[in-house]
Amino acid sequence: PTPISDIHDNLEAWDGEIKTIRGVMTIGVNVIQTGRTNAYIQDTSGKGLNLYDPEAYPELERGVDVTVVGEVDLYYTTIEVKNFEYKINATGQELPEPAEITVEQANSDEWEGTLIKVIGTVSSIDTYSNNTVVTITDGASELEVVFWNSTGIDIAALEVEKMASFIGVGGQYSSKYQLTVGYQDDFSVITGLVEDNKNLPEVFELRPAYPNPFNARATISWSLPEAADLTVDVINLTGRVVETLHQGYQEAGVYNHTWNADGFASGIYVVRMRAADRVFHQKLVLLK
Repeated sequence: PTPISDIHDNLEAWDGEIKTIRGVMTIGVNVIQTGRTNAYIQDTSGKGLNLYDPEAYPELERGVDVTVVGEVDLYYTTIEVKNFEYKINATGQELPEPAEITVEQANSDEWEGTLIKVIGTVSSIDTYSNNTVVTITDGASELEVVFWNSTGIDIAALEVEKMASFIGVGGQYSSKYQLTVGYQDDFSVITGLVEDNKNLPEVFELRPAYPNPFNARATISWSLPEAADLTVDVINLTGRVVETLHQGYQEAGVYNHTWNADGFASGIYVVRMRAADRVFHQKLVLLK
């Protein structure tokens, strides 16, 4: 199968081509739209995309491992596979871990069709005929969180100025970046300082990269229980820094960075994180 990350990277060249992909359904059929297939799949490359067909395939529910053969298409800003055939490999599979990013980081094409988790403060709630759009902010940036009526999600607990956590797929509509939530358990309101602290990491940590081994791109994640000056480098086996992923001050939280290794040779690399007088290392294997 073709990694979905490769489809993202080669979209212009592959538009209209037939590709085979395999992944786990993150938003199933008849969730964000009924009567047709408008759903999302994600694979081990760490990227996802939309599956679209005028016919509804309700067996493609969340957690299904499926192989899909279909036509790559860019529908406005949505990366999709359409006119597809599929084979279910397994059901009830674990979902990919959502990339935990900030509101500012979510404002990027990088997360199109991909499962992400964002925490922000509600600044407005706008109800339309088919959906409700909740705008969240982190003080500097805004993001639209979309709840389609067809999901049946109860958002009565959401109020302006409340902080909440949202899991969904990234996307864009009418020049605005969005996060689409598909399920009731994928959002929660954070009430009070105690619960807020529960959402912060407890330790400094360089989290497992994914995928690893990888081809061209890997997502590097780290967590900070408190604000700190931080440096995250990629070094080769001779100890030379080949790329710096981050250098500077960061608030407490969980961060993700996608390393684009297109210009690097296959081999073993090491991610080194230095924060608060601590040093962490993690091996990465680049296979091309």
